[in-house]
Amino acid sequence: SSLYENDETAKNVLPVCLSILRSEAIGDNEEIKLDTIKIMDSILYHYSFEQIINLFFNLQVLEEGLNIGNNSLRILITKIIKKSSPSDLIANTIFLHKLIELLNSDEISIGLTNEIEKTVIKLCQDGELIRRRLVSQEILTLLFKLRTNYKLLPRLLDLLAGIIPTFQENLIELPKELYIIPLDEFNKLAQDDVLLITYIISFYTKLISILNELNKSQRDLILNNIK
Repeated sequence: SSLYENDETAKNVLPVCLSILRSEAIGDNEEIKLDTIKIMDSILYHYSFEQIINLFFNLQVLEEGLNIGNNSLRILITKIIKKSSPSDLIANTIFLHKLIELLNSDEISIGLTNEIEKTVIKLCQDGELIRRRLVSQEILTLLFKLRTNYKLLPRLLDLLAGIIPTFQENLIELPKELYIIPLDEFNKLAQDDVLLITYIISFYTKLISILNELNKSQRDLILNNIK
């Protein structure tokens, strides 16, 4: 039978994989690391978040995986986090903070950036407590760091395009300063960074296109803020 059909085999294989990734002996051998992560991914793909936590890795191990500077491993851990059901299971863990913190790094890969954005959006869609955590001062501080970093601002805009529809009646809790670019700032960027301006316009186009998904109070709030 395949590995994922045999919990005991998986229990034996996964700790070995983890030991390999932790080992100083393999150093910077990215080929070994990548192959090891692929094995882990092929096994864990078939398990739920709860099964992974109960059978294989505790939350501390997942956190350790996010802290290791390997984009492929971080993608794997992020996909595991996305499996949490209900999403609010992880609302009081370090994971949401860590994912947004990673978005503030210009060293992470495009693949990891995309996976983080998809995961946070999915968590917000399913979790009321996740949405509350997202607008906590702790997380807002990280989001505003993205807002003021023009190099990373597109990541924030992509994230917000997916998050805004999830807030329902509570959109007012999401500071408009995160997604509204004042005219004077817009004009200055138009002189300094045409590519970013194109991205901002694209974001507002997306925002307008999703207005039909929102209720009247949400639509009015966004339209009034844009004005």
